Order: sequence, then structure tokens, then C-alpha cells
Amino acid sequence: MDYRIIIHPPKGMMNLTDTTMETSTVAYPCHGATQEEIDLYDDLVYWSDGIGQIIIGCTGIIGNCMAVPILISRKLNSIFNRILVFLAIFDNIFIFCAVLEGIRKNIGPLGDWHVYAFAYFGYQLQSISILSSIFMTVVLALERYLAITKPIEYHNAIQGTNPWKRVWMYIIPVVVFSTVFNLPKFAEIKVVENIIITKRVDPETFETEFYNDTQVTVLPTDLRMNDAYIFWYNNLAKLIITGLIPFLSLCIFNTRIYDALRRRRKVMGPNATAAHQQQLNEDNRQALVLFSIVIIFLISNVPRIALNLHEVFTIEQYKKDVSHGCTHLPFWVLLSGTVSQLLMVVNSSINFFIYCVMSALFREVFWDYVTARCPKFNCKKTPRSVDGGGSGPGPAVSRASVELQETKVITIPSENNWRNGTKTPIDGVV
Repeated sequence: MDYRIIIHPPKGMMNLTDTTMETSTVAYPCHGATQEEIDLYDDLVYWSDGIGQIIIGCTGIIGNCMAVPILISRKLNSIFNRILVFLAIFDNIFIFCAVLEGIRKNIGPLGDWHVYAFAYFGYQLQSISILSSIFMTVVLALERYLAITKPIEYHNAIQGTNPWKRVWMYIIPVVVFSTVFNLPKFAEIKVVENIIITKRVDPETFETEFYNDTQVTVLPTDLRMNDAYIFWYNNLAKLIITGLIPFLSLCIFNTRIYDALRRRRKVMGPNATAAHQQQLNEDNRQALVLFSIVIIFLISNVPRIALNLHEVFTIEQYKKDVSHGCTHLPFWVLLSGTVSQLLMVVNSSINFFIYCVMSALFREVFWDYVTARCPKFNCKKTPRSVDGGGSGPGPAVSRASVELQETKVITIPSENNWRNGTKTPIDGVV
């Protein structure tokens, strides 16, 4: 615990000319980190925010770039996968801004342009992209929720329409809202140029020379330091918009998706036709991908939400500490902020690996994509024919290709009309 010594004159002895005035000292306990903890934090943040974030971020950018052409391929042609494409784009924008900021803070700016780019573009773009990524995750859950729990309405809505049109109906509102919500970010920080005069003495002539150097730094504006702005926008609004609403939405959508899939499998039972089983397997695969993305999203964002909640309830205590000369945050808050930033970069970088682990079809299309462009990696064996013969005649088609036939609309019995023999249309390849 750090302390600041505050000197108070005793009551009734306010005459400053009285040299015999006695004073009493009161030790104010600072709640912030000590100097030893600050030194330790500086070492840790270099490896996490600096080196670790750069390595993970570059890996994530490469993975997301590789995932985009796979997700828009013919075999993975669905609205769900096209939304994943935009999720990868937003994640890459966030990672790129985070890596540049990690370099600026921990290694050093690449030049004055780096500081200006961060202050007037990168800082705002990073906030817009992360909010877009958060709501794109919610959009994924919403799309799956509508397709699985309301199959008839969903089929009628997408039948005969361009799939990209439905995707853009999600993307445009998300981007517009994320931009509008983060507009105050453009007025939060500013660039200040400081002229530094360096004095040098020539060892031979003993002449003194002065050199002027301009140092560019980023400082918060008066708006960013305003108490009302900090509480209502930076704490409360961000907590609700980027935390509570997405968390509750994801929990509700995914719970209902799981219940709907469980009921459908129970109703269909062992009597399901091959087409019905194909559709159910496809729904299960996409649900697994969604659940994995959501679980990692929740884990990665919990520290951020917890820190936001802590700041809302302790802002008055921190202001009191600052008034007594204690300017450091508690060590665990500083450390949690670093962990939170690193987890958010991990969350934006890991989706490609989720697709590879959870989707056999994604792995197959990805391998086909690699071998088509790098023939030396093409060591695949001849696939078995559809009729099960190992090397006999017949079309050699992989099993995943058989599962994704050209049929766009199949019929799946609903829970109410299964026994009556009627069928309900539903989109086949979602």
C-alpha cells in the first residue's frame, strides 16, 4: 500500500506568521499501484501488449485472410458463412489497429505519421471495428435462431432473393450504428508537438551548439477528462451497448437454438429420411461453429466487462485518490486491462482455427484450395465412389460433396405434422 503524507494545521492555529505553529500529519492510504508494481507492470506489458499481441495478431490476420475465400466458395455458399466473411473483415481491422498501437506504445512509433494516424484515425477505427465485430457475433446467432426456430418464415424470406441482399441488411445497420456510437472518439484525444532543445559541446573546439527537435505526443482532450462524459458515455453507455446487450442476446439466442435442435432430433427420431438427416447434420455443424465462437467471445470479453463495471462503481474513489496525489490505478486493474486487451486480440484471431476444428467440410474445401494453388501439396488419395466401391466404376465424389448436393430446398416434418404425413419446406443449404 502506498501512502501520501498530508499536512494539516491544528484548529485555531491558522496564523501562518506564527512560527511556533504545530502541525499534525495524516497518512492517506493510496489505493493505486506502488512504484515496484509499476516497474513490474512495465515489464509485463512489453511482452503481452507488445510482443505477444503482435505475434498473435499477425497470425490472426493471416488466418482470417485464408478463411475468406473458403467461406465464399461454392460448397460453403450460405448466408451464415457470408456473415462470417464480414466478421473476419471486422476482426482483421481491429487486429491491424491493435498491432500498430502495440508497436507505438511498447516499441516506439514508426514515425510522426504513426502518432497522427493513431490519434485521428486508428483510435476511432479500432473502436468502430470491435463494436462491429461484437454485433456481427450477435447477428450470427440471430440468423441461426431464425433459420432453426422459424423454418417456414425463414424459407419464405430468402426464397428467390439474392443472399447478399439479406447479408447487407445486417451489415449496413451494424456499421452505421457502430460509427455513430463511436463519433465522440474523434474528440477524445489530440496530438501535441513539443520542441525539445538539445545542448551539445564540441570536444575539440568547446563550442556549444543547440539543436531543436520536435517530439509528437498524444494527450487526452478536455472532453475525455470531463467527469460527466467519463461516467455516462465511457463507462455506463459502453457497459450497456458493448456488454450487457450482446451478452444477454447471445445467451437467449443460443439457448433457444439448442432447445430447437434437441426437439427436432427427438421428433424426427430414427425414421428421418436421408435428406432430413442431411439438413439436421448441417444445422448441427453450423450450431457447433456458432457455439464455439460465442463461448470464446464470452470468455474473452468477461475481463473487459468486469473492468467496466469496476470503474463505474469506483470512479469516485479514484477521483479522491487523484486529489491526494495518487495517480496510479490498482495493480490488479492494470494487469487485468492488459489481459483483457490480449484476450480480445485472441478472440479476433482464433476463428479460422475454430472452423478447421469444427467443420470437416471447411477443412476439405481449404485443402482443395491449397492444393489447387500449390500442386506440390496435392497428396490426396483418390476418393471412394458414391456407391461405396473402393476403386470400382462410378463418379468419384467425396463424402462431404455428397452431403452438399445441388438441392436448395428440402422438406423437414415439423413436430405437429410429422404423424399426419405432411411436410414443411425449409431451406436446405443454409
